[in-house]
Amino acid sequence: MKKKEYEDWILQMHERYDDEAHCGEDQPVLVVSPANKKALRISAEVARVHKSLKRKGVTWKCGQKIKLFRGACAGVHNNNVYATIEYFLLEGLEGDPGGGARIICRPLSLSVDKGCILKINNGDTSLDIRDSLSVPVSVIDSGKCVAVESNEWDNQLEKQRQKSPSTIDLLDAEECQELGVDGKPSIPEE
Repeated sequence: MKKKEYEDWILQMHERYDDEAHCGEDQPVLVVSPANKKALRISAEVARVHKSLKRKGVTWKCGQKIKLFRGACAGVHNNNVYATIEYFLLEGLEGDPGGGARIICRPLSLSVDKGCILKINNGDTSLDIRDSLSVPVSVIDSGKCVAVESNEWDNQLEKQRQKSPSTIDLLDAEECQELGVDGKPSIPEE
């Protein structure tokens, strides 16, 4: 095989089989020298943050509800995890060889304020994962990550709500009077 034929073959194989090469569907935000590489589970000095990603002909988007099957990856051991996609993280610059791809997702049990935050201040960009999960994009390829329909998501929300601690409503003076309760605290105040 001549050099030109070999180079053409390499490009063909790259286009056909390297799904991570150009899988971001939107304009990325670059994060340079992330301080929290360990939490993000990346090693590169540059990462591209996307809000959508195309994988095996299917587009995945931020805000999409997913189910990660038990055993899909580290951090998903005993139970299925229902989560919301927050971002896609691709290591390195576009065109760089190698580099992994991650899904940053917020488990159903976490409130939005505990999820991942992308901050852009005066040209400095940071990605704070907080309590969200960073899972490899390969969970999509392996079939261990699937999109969730709204009825299944609502069922999981209801299960989560039932597990949550109940609230106690305090009675106002009128309600105390109706019930024949004096409304004074039973525990003496100091």
